[in-house]
This record gives sequence, structure tokens and C-alpha cells, in this order.
Amino acid sequence: MNKANKSLQEIIESIIPKNTSSNSFLNTETINTWIQNYKDLLSILNLEQITSLINLLGLLIILSSVILLIINFYSEYLIQYTKIENKYPKIAKIY
Repeated sequence: MNKANKSLQEIIESIIPKNTSSNSFLNTETINTWIQNYKDLLSILNLEQITSLINLLGLLIILSSVILLIINFYSEYLIQYTKIENKYPKIAKIY
């Protein structure tokens, strides 16, 4: 249990370092720390793990694109089904 807590604390410290000079969450020091941590992660991965990471990122991009297309088509269907353009013509002019 102590090992898990220590590991979790290291992950939290790698995401949000304690020695940030600003109160904002996304300052340049934090972003540079994230980039450096990502580079360190990539340097210890072998070729199969990097390939798996690329495949996972590609899958997420394709999945998010498909979801956005479905939302776009479904929203158009809902607009036509509910006849919003006829009920609210001022809003229809905006879009």
C-alpha cells in the first residue's frame, strides 16, 4: 500500500510540480515539465511499445472524429425533426 501511495505521489508531482512560481495551472514551467516527462517516457519505451502508443493515439483520433460526425448528423436530424427553424426564425438566421 505504501509503494502504491509513493508511486501515485510521484505521478502527481510529475504532472503538477511543487516549485511553480505562478498560481496558474498552465504556466510555461508546467508545460515544459510535461514535455520533458513525455520525452523521458518515450526514451525508455522500446519499438513495440512506441508502436502501440501510436496505434492507441490513432484509434483515439479516429474514434473522436467518428463521434463528432455522428453528433453533427444527429443534430441536423433533430433540428429538422423539431422544426426549430420554423418555431424560432431569429435563431435560424444566426445559423
